[in-house]
Amino acid sequence: MTYFLFNLSLWSLVVYSLRVAVLGNPLHQCVVEATPEELQRAEQITLEGRDPVSDTEIDFVRRFSRLTMLEFAAFLLEMGLLIYLVVMNQWFWLSLGLLLKNMLVLGLSAGYARAVIAGNLFQSLRHLPVWYLWLDRGSALISAVGLLILFLMANQLSFW
Repeated sequence: MTYFLFNLSLWSLVVYSLRVAVLGNPLHQCVVEATPEELQRAEQITLEGRDPVSDTEIDFVRRFSRLTMLEFAAFLLEMGLLIYLVVMNQWFWLSLGLLLKNMLVLGLSAGYARAVIAGNLFQSLRHLPVWYLWLDRGSALISAVGLLILFLMANQLSFW
């Protein structure tokens, strides 16, 4: 059962990472697709505690919250699997490389967020610089390739 869950987790992360690398981050897309008025109302709901007045406001905040939880769960799952592999000394260098890449991207993201976001969360997310979006996609592509290699090696399907 553990082997099945491990493989299912790896494969799910490969697919999700490829989706982010090719189509972009769904959380960012959610914010970009919203109108400025929706973002302002969502800002008031989430940060100021105002009650939502329409179904569209509720739907946007729910969608944003679900995508935030999905992104966080995928990150935690990937980090958990990589830490497990490093601790168990399985495919050590590849796992450690992906783990360090994730920690570096996390540090860059936290530093950028601290420097830029000052109370206007949704507008800051909407106007992320191009280099940051490419960093996110590149990081996702590296994760997808690395996790695919781990998946293939775990199932003894590697050709090298």
